Amino acid sequence: MPRLQTRAVSSSGNPHGNRHHTRYLLNQEFIQALLLHFREHGKKAIEKVAREQPASYLKGPGAASPARAQSRAQQSDQGADGRAA
Repeated sequence: MPRLQTRAVSSSGNPHGNRHHTRYLLNQEFIQALLLHFREHGKKAIEKVAREQPASYLKGPGAASPARAQSRAQQSDQGADGRAA
């Protein structure tokens, strides 16, 4: 009688997947909760930050823009001296 293999030879035995999938699920749930909170309190929170912390308010859109994210990724690929690693 052939022996049935219950899991892949290289798997960790975690029945719910790997750490990358777990991180994906955590991020997905966090973003969903953030969206729900924003829908309820977003406009008031933005107005409060603009009033009480104008410098932070102005940093927000820049930090969220794709160009900024790409710039950060390029900086992390380079060494401290600015040359490619």
